[in-house]
Amino acid sequence: MTARIAAALAGLGNSGRHYHLPFLLNSNTLDLKAVAVGSAASCGEARAAVPADVDVVIGWENVVARPDVELVVIALPHWLHYAAARTALEHGKHVLVEKPMTMTTAEADDLIATAEAHSLTLLVHHQRRFEADFQRMAQLVAAGQIGEPWRIVVNRTHQGRYHASTPQAPHVGSRVLGWAHEPNAGGGVGRVIGPHPVDHLLTLAGSRVVAVDGWMHMDPDDLVDDWLGVDVGFASGLTGHVEIFRRSGIAPPRFTVYGSKGTIVAPDGKTLEIECDGKRSIIGGLEPPGVLGAEIYDDLTAAINEGIPPRITAAEAREVVNVLERAYSAAMIRRAKTQ
Repeated sequence: MTARIAAALAGLGNSGRHYHLPFLLNSNTLDLKAVAVGSAASCGEARAAVPADVDVVIGWENVVARPDVELVVIALPHWLHYAAARTALEHGKHVLVEKPMTMTTAEADDLIATAEAHSLTLLVHHQRRFEADFQRMAQLVAAGQIGEPWRIVVNRTHQGRYHASTPQAPHVGSRVLGWAHEPNAGGGVGRVIGPHPVDHLLTLAGSRVVAVDGWMHMDPDDLVDDWLGVDVGFASGLTGHVEIFRRSGIAPPRFTVYGSKGTIVAPDGKTLEIECDGKRSIIGGLEPPGVLGAEIYDDLTAAINEGIPPRITAAEAREVVNVLERAYSAAMIRRAKTQ
């Protein structure tokens, strides 16, 4: 029987508390040794969330180099992803890092190179690749249900500012997350929510990115984008558009894929509407989007223990970072010209 992998969790906020801790505590293949929080004020709540034999420490620096840890799960504010992941890799630890992988493409490339140099596993938590409506739609597109895709539109909305978690649920606390509204910390709707729909677009397109453009809207009372629009051109000739809203009021369809023979629309996370050669059909009863992540953790342990390549690679996560970086650059240039 394979020994359980000793793990540490860096960060116990929205993602760490609700998207990672449950898997780490209930896994048959992982053994959680320590959790790092950001301040002394967070220790009490963290202590109540984990078993007595799990250490609670202040600062991610105090878990990434522990000799009794083989794997570090990084669920920190975006601007800390690169430093924490690279330090962990340099100390010989496997790494699972929250999305976005890093703030810049250069940082992502460096993490990939460092992991390869040390023969370590590096995964990114793009767990929404496994949402039921996306999986079913991707299957239909790959099977040629609507012919050759030529246009893909992906929309996401958060419906409000980003708040801290409570012990019961993410994003519902009374305190607004300051870092998520600071540009240098990786705030803004494009980086908080955008990595998932961008990953969806790149996966569906299945072609090399040849052009990226971007637009943004900023609330006058905020320092970061509350809407980001991303246009992507692919080598195949397909074009894609991603819109990420902090608040849309009425949510637009999650996915629309236009093909040479028809169209697929995913309106609500539970249904697919298909028009093909003039005939319409509906696939309903799909599992609505939830926390997800079991597939990522399965792939993580399989990669570490057996060397099995994960379904979502670090190279794919790097492409998400690259598209967002280029979209933000274009949007900022465009915004500067209008001011």
